[in-house]
Amino acid sequence: MRGLGRSGLTAISSGASARCVPAGWAAEPKWDGYRAQLAACAGGRVLLRCRQGTDMTASFPENRAVALSQLPTDIGLDGELVVWERDRLAFERLQQRLARRGSGAAEAARQWTAHYVIFDLVHAGADLSGWPYERRRAALEALFRATAWRRRWRCAPRPPTRLWRKAGWSGRRPGWRGCA
Repeated sequence: MRGLGRSGLTAISSGASARCVPAGWAAEPKWDGYRAQLAACAGGRVLLRCRQGTDMTASFPENRAVALSQLPTDIGLDGELVVWERDRLAFERLQQRLARRGSGAAEAARQWTAHYVIFDLVHAGADLSGWPYERRRAALEALFRATAWRRRWRCAPRPPTRLWRKAGWSGRRPGWRGCA
């Protein structure tokens, strides 16, 4: 997908305090997971890449299945893969998932399902990186309303934190280590 660029990530983040976000900028909570961009391409091809560009698709087959069954083609999403374990984010489980492929990845997906928290729509038939963030966010939220992703994929709620409960993540907060 041309619009996703070579690395696949269009808006690489850096840590920031929620208090220091300048006017006109947007911030998302920092999740304890892997930053990942997912592309659904024509012909049933799905690519899930980390911020360094490494293909992680085979390690997270449950996310590939969701993309194939529910995403329109020629879509690019930016978000973070996370694993929940007893109401906490379990980064160590996510790390254990990364090295598994094939039947090992399928078994790990059953044991430690990776959820995809999506915070940006970067491609929808064309590169959207030139759109203002608010317009991309509105398009992402419209895409969510039109699908049934709500089990494994979430549109990241925006600060303030009261939106977390409304979005169904009651008791599951990443702990504000910073903003992306």
